[in-house]
Amino acid sequence: MIEIIEHGTNYKSTKLECIKDGVSRTIKTIIKYEYLSSNHRGKRAFYMCDIKGHPILDPIRFISSDEMLGTADSSKRIMLVHLVGLYNFLSAFETTIQELINDRKLIILFIHFLCKMDYISDSEQIYMKFLKPLSVDSMNKYLNTVKSYFRWLGTNENAEIFNPVYMKIIRGKKSLSSIKAKGLYSPEGIIETELLSKLFIYSKEKDFTLYLGERILFETGMRVGTMLGITEEDIYYDVDKNGNILHYFIRVRNRFSDKEFQSVKNLPNVISSDFKPNFRTEKESINYHTYTISYSLYKELKKKIALNYKLSLTTKFCKDNYNKAKADRYLPFVPISHSKNRYVFLNKHCSVMTENNWNDRYLKPALDAVGISHDKSIKKNGLNHLFRHTAFSLLISKGYLRDDAEKLAFLKNSTPSTILTYFNPNKATIDKVVQIQENLFDNLIEGNTNLNEIKTIQEDNEAYGLAMVGDLDD
Repeated sequence: MIEIIEHGTNYKSTKLECIKDGVSRTIKTIIKYEYLSSNHRGKRAFYMCDIKGHPILDPIRFISSDEMLGTADSSKRIMLVHLVGLYNFLSAFETTIQELINDRKLIILFIHFLCKMDYISDSEQIYMKFLKPLSVDSMNKYLNTVKSYFRWLGTNENAEIFNPVYMKIIRGKKSLSSIKAKGLYSPEGIIETELLSKLFIYSKEKDFTLYLGERILFETGMRVGTMLGITEEDIYYDVDKNGNILHYFIRVRNRFSDKEFQSVKNLPNVISSDFKPNFRTEKESINYHTYTISYSLYKELKKKIALNYKLSLTTKFCKDNYNKAKADRYLPFVPISHSKNRYVFLNKHCSVMTENNWNDRYLKPALDAVGISHDKSIKKNGLNHLFRHTAFSLLISKGYLRDDAEKLAFLKNSTPSTILTYFNPNKATIDKVVQIQENLFDNLIEGNTNLNEIKTIQEDNEAYGLAMVGDLDD
């Protein structure tokens, strides 16, 4: 029987009691530093020691390596704090980093330990009790540091489990009995497939704008601000030299006409009405984001544009609002319906839909109607991000976007601290992801929530298919 009990912690050390077979000992890894100049304002040298004062050298070599050039001393100290948990774990369970990396159950146990989540298992005779679990943000930072450290050490075999995306997958779970296939968890902040199917069916019957918004959020992983900023000219397609359509897409960018709630994250803001894009120098992920979509979603977006125009003809009030819903025209070569570029997401009065309008009048009532928990006054379970997290988790759980080279443009994140990995997908990969998401949506909208029964479609000249999803499961 191994018992781990946390008695105290501060920013430089964590003190734990480890009781094994009735014998108690203290586990305490310490971070020390001293200034290299007499006036205490120079650079600092850091040390990490075990409870006996013996130095632990690898973490110090890590923060002093070429990879850490330009990193502030304060950031290096924080990274050492993150690694304290690793070395406390190794000491408590009398194991090594190599043994940890090669043992998936030990990895899961370590994640509980590092994130300070209580763990009780009678079958394994392990009991861990902590004063307070880390916040989700802290979990992200801790595991990000551990993964970077393991990479630096050259032990990459199972390092993917330390991706910050998995924090949202492990959050709140208490024991190994919660682990699904391949040792991952069913997360909070993600909609169960039965409820997701119920929501799509309800929304399609209730309101087309609601249904379309949910579909975009799920199939593309788009943020709600990005969705509300979509304009008519953003919806287009690529063709080959013979004029054959390669794929359909939504290409989003920031505009001067955008309101604050329509900002596309991780792209530069436009500060002048005179701005015109330079098509020769523009680059993906710097000037715009591209979301490849299915033909059926492309048609639904075109239907929404037509409905907006039809609604604008009903009253003078709607017509005036429709004329005010104009967006900057940056892509004159893209055909649009009615001379002026307009935002696609307009409300029932033909005004540009605000985030509050979308949340309070459309999404929240739908989530409540089918029994899906969501944020009300504080951020906890998520709201629009429920679709983003659910889509990403489903793709990963089915074996797609699995390794670090493919954690994708799907999320359109900007830094390794939030997603760690990016890739430049080829057409085959893009089409495959689009096919998977459309296939998932089609099954859910028809009420098929047993995703394990979705049949494999062979990758042939007709379509790229969805692999069997028996290996389900940030």
